[in-house]
Amino acid sequence: PNDGMREADQPWASWYAVSHSFFDTVGIPVVAGRVFEAGDTADRQPVIVLGRTAATRYFGDPQAAVGRAVTLSGGGVDRAVTIVGVVE
Repeated sequence: PNDGMREADQPWASWYAVSHSFFDTVGIPVVAGRVFEAGDTADRQPVIVLGRTAATRYFGDPQAAVGRAVTLSGGGVDRAVTIVGVVE
């Protein structure tokens, strides 16, 4: 949903699918919340982890982003997801 905003004014960020061990493997520290867990699978509530820059830009503070719902768009499909963590 666009909440009455013009499409050009909608917040956006690029996103990538990664495994639950990605952040630990590449040594990216958690700033707030958590990273993906093995139980975060396709048949459960979809979750995302944001980078600090996006969390600060769109929510003012990394901790404020955790638990918020956002919409991912791609391939003609919108999907509601919950932010579970913020990483550096």
